[in-house]
Amino acid sequence: MFDIVGAEKRVNGIEVTYRKDGELRLRDFALDELVAMGVNPLDLLADPGAFVIDPEKHLVCERFL
Repeated sequence: MFDIVGAEKRVNGIEVTYRKDGELRLRDFALDELVAMGVNPLDLLADPGAFVIDPEKHLVCERFL
């Protein structure tokens, strides 16, 4: 799991920025994907640092769950 350092609204969902091996990387998620994972997209946009990402599994979850 990697820390999410940013999230921006895009036309078809949310673009998540995370740091892996010292590099910033991007991953796109559709809004319905996030909701299916139990992630409130508005919370992700408001406080991206409260979430982590597993890019291999294409999964976002709250940091302290």
